Parts: sequence; C-alpha cells; structure tokens
Amino acid sequence: MARTGRPRKDPREPEDIMRAAGLEPLEPYPGIAAPWRCRHTVCGREVTPRLGNVTTGQGGCVYCSGRARIDPEAAAGVMRAAGLEPLEPYAGTAFPWKSRCTKCGAIVSPRLGSLTGRSRRPSCKPCSDRATGAAQRHGVKYPWRCLCHGCGTITSPTFGSILAGQSGCRRCADLRAAAARREDPSAPPPPCARPASSPWSPTPRP
Repeated sequence: MARTGRPRKDPREPEDIMRAAGLEPLEPYPGIAAPWRCRHTVCGREVTPRLGNVTTGQGGCVYCSGRARIDPEAAAGVMRAAGLEPLEPYAGTAFPWKSRCTKCGAIVSPRLGSLTGRSRRPSCKPCSDRATGAAQRHGVKYPWRCLCHGCGTITSPTFGSILAGQSGCRRCADLRAAAARREDPSAPPPPCARPASSPWSPTPRP
C-alpha cells in the first residue's frame, strides 16, 4: 500500500524518487517535508534533503551544488587531492581559486565546486589539453600503453574505452570486483575493458 506524504502527481515510491536523483536513503521515509538522511551516490557524502525539494527540481546534495559551508582545511585537501596547491585563501565553492598544478606547474583557477559536482571538470586545463591532444593523435580505438597510478601495473587500454567509463586497469578492476563480492556475494562484477582471455597488445595504425 502506498504511504501518505508522496507527491500527488508522481506514482513512484519515495525511495525510487530519491534514487532517481542520485540519493540512496539511509533511514525509513520520514515524510515529504522532513529531512531525510541519504548518501549522494555521486560524491559519497551524507546529506539530508527533503523529498518535496527533490521533486521540485532542487539538487539533493548541498556539497555538489555549492550551498554547503566547507571548512577551509577540508577544501584545501580536496584541491591537493586533485593535484593542485592553493595559492590564496579559500573563498567558497563557487569562486575561482588560484592554485598551482603540482604536475606541470601551471597557475590555474578552478572552482572547488567544479571538482566535486556531478559534472566534474579537469583540475588543470593545460594538463587536460595535452592529454586530449595526445589521445587524438594516438586514436580512440588503439591500445595505449600506460602506467596505472593505482597499482603500478603496465596496462594498455584504449582511449575510447576510458571515455565510455570502463576501467583502464584490469588488475584494479579485478581487485574492486573481489572486494565487492566479499561485501555482497550476489553483486555482479563491474564491466572491464576486455575479457581475461584477450590480452592487451599494441595495434599499429593503418
């Protein structure tokens, strides 16, 4: 039986509405106007949106939308994790933050919100431009020999498979799948770049 407090024009159950908005409920449905403890599946943070706000199109995560107050030290930690060293005090998620790229040394000014929101952008545009240019010269369908920063394995994914959201490292994908099966034996394995029976091998350009 449907519960009261559900939006009149939406036939879905409250949990289904929240999951469609990228929010996984952490407690029973409290009512349309009450804060509801959820985990945002995009950034992993715990948030308390109201079902009524979500059904009217408001974002369910105050962190990704830039509405939450973030401790300056925590904000600096996010920037450093993205490979940037802040060069000025933190002003807010919606403001450009002058930083130095620890990889190439370029001075860039990304917004913190652009590094943590749903549509995440590269932390350093010069590095991103160089990577994109190299990928275009190499081609999207040819294996590309790379070093995995996660496990140190030499792997050869295609740029097209990375753009499609597939794992670039078979070993890391297998480790994640094994960890997921230990937590939930019924969980299906994540998609990988190629089957185990097809080893990577560089393919020359025609």
